[in-house]
Amino acid sequence: RLIDFEKMTDIEDRRLVYFGKWAGYTGFIDILHGLGLRLLALGHHTPFIHIAHMAINAVRDCGYEIALNRMPRSIGPLIFVFTGTGNVSKGAQELFRHFPHEFVDAIYGCVVSRADHMIRKEGGIYKREEFEKQPELYVSKFASEIAPYATVILNCVFWGVNTPRLLTIPDAKILLTPRVNKSLEVPGCPSLPHRLMAICDISADPGGSIEFMTECTTIDKPFTVYDADLNQSTDR
Repeated sequence: RLIDFEKMTDIEDRRLVYFGKWAGYTGFIDILHGLGLRLLALGHHTPFIHIAHMAINAVRDCGYEIALNRMPRSIGPLIFVFTGTGNVSKGAQELFRHFPHEFVDAIYGCVVSRADHMIRKEGGIYKREEFEKQPELYVSKFASEIAPYATVILNCVFWGVNTPRLLTIPDAKILLTPRVNKSLEVPGCPSLPHRLMAICDISADPGGSIEFMTECTTIDKPFTVYDADLNQSTDR
């Protein structure tokens, strides 16, 4: 007999057991290490490379080093975008607060709700009740108005079959096209090829809100590198 504890609710239909916040913790810690590895491969040594086993202490130590200006100037400000406002997103944000940061609504954090990027196809403002019943009436402007400014995207949203995607395969090709930012050039230091460096899809819906995420990673292989030109993911 199998029991799904996350389906347990009280008399007001509120869930009593949920994994959401812990998923946020785990996803955030994993993507910090992944970001460190990615930046190192691009020629930048950052405090993120040290995120490891003693996770919370490592996050705090990383934040301390960032506060001491030990980030390469050639990278510029890092912008973390948290999609969703539920427990998963809140868990990831809780760890993010150990960094020197600013929230906009150092390192910048931005929390994105549906109302920030979902618009009606036929015009008009976002209405929660209508969206939850008929999401096909809406389209997302996340890819054009939010993603271009993000360094790291932590995707924490619920996605249904008829829900507009946050990022499509064509969106990825645009976002990952190499660009040179002259204002961030530092002699002897390579510049980043594009703003977006990492996506942590905690929602884990293959082919869902992040269309090009077609397979979930594993403990043995926690990261993949996506080639937008070929629409392929590899281990390196």
